[in-house]
Amino acid sequence: MDLRIKEIAAALEIDDQYYFSRMFSKIMGVSAQDYKVKRENFGKLSFCKRGSGSFRC
Repeated sequence: MDLRIKEIAAALEIDDQYYFSRMFSKIMGVSAQDYKVKRENFGKLSFCKRGSGSFRC
């Protein structure tokens, strides 16, 4: 599910998306948008395997 930041704030019954973003950043140490992007891209990462002394991707 791809929700916008304001939709996430509304689902948490927070009327002000900017307040939600500020509090998220303060608590998590990263902006809500950056967190969302990193989380979306996590499954797309390719992991390299080490074999014969070298890395294969």
